[in-house]
Amino acid sequence: MGLLFLQLLNYMDKMEAGGRKFDTEIMANVYRYIEDHFKEGTLSELAVEMKVDVYWLSREIKKKSGKIYKELLQEKRMLFFTDGIFFFYANSKPKTILI
Repeated sequence: MGLLFLQLLNYMDKMEAGGRKFDTEIMANVYRYIEDHFKEGTLSELAVEMKVDVYWLSREIKKKSGKIYKELLQEKRMLFFTDGIFFFYANSKPKTILI
């Protein structure tokens, strides 16, 4: 949970870059959708959920975050994967080798 919070803090400067409240809401919805649907979510489904054109949404994501949707999704997947590996090793018991 701590890593999730740190990751969201990394995006705060990008969320506040838009001067209008609408701009920040768009990116907040994108990040929330990625957080909830990172395993199977698509840009098309997100556009339908937000009731906007998929091409417009793609351009807005790139403009506001500097990354395309797929890059944001891959970052979340990698964060999830590395968090899982850390959790596995942190909770595993050390093994001793008998000779």
